[in-house]
Amino acid sequence: MSSYLLLGALRGKLDPSSPVSNVGLGEPLTTVTDTGEGPLILLPCPNDVVPDYVGGTQSVKKVFAGSIHSIYPGAPISLAGTVAKGDLLMVSSGGFIKATTGKKVICAAAAAGVAGDIISAAAIPVVA
Repeated sequence: MSSYLLLGALRGKLDPSSPVSNVGLGEPLTTVTDTGEGPLILLPCPNDVVPDYVGGTQSVKKVFAGSIHSIYPGAPISLAGTVAKGDLLMVSSGGFIKATTGKKVICAAAAAGVAGDIISAAAIPVVA
């Protein structure tokens, strides 16, 4: 497990149609509704989709709004599989796993970890 950096949290709550009742720290989320007033309405991010946010330190629930964060270097991400430091990551099974060929990559792993660990996201190294 590694430390992570929380920057300016937003507020969000789960859409009533959500298959889960709460989403925890570092779990990927997609936006359903953003009215500009009140909390964002969210759903757990489907597999192989780029999430809009990750859950923060206060659980996101259907009834109560919780904290959410953009994905940035240092953001907390919840692992759904084993990764090594520097692995490129994608969304699968409600968390982040090592990306497979042809899939959408969101970030890289700042540390090694296993399913259930919360690690920090790292920037994706690219050459211009």
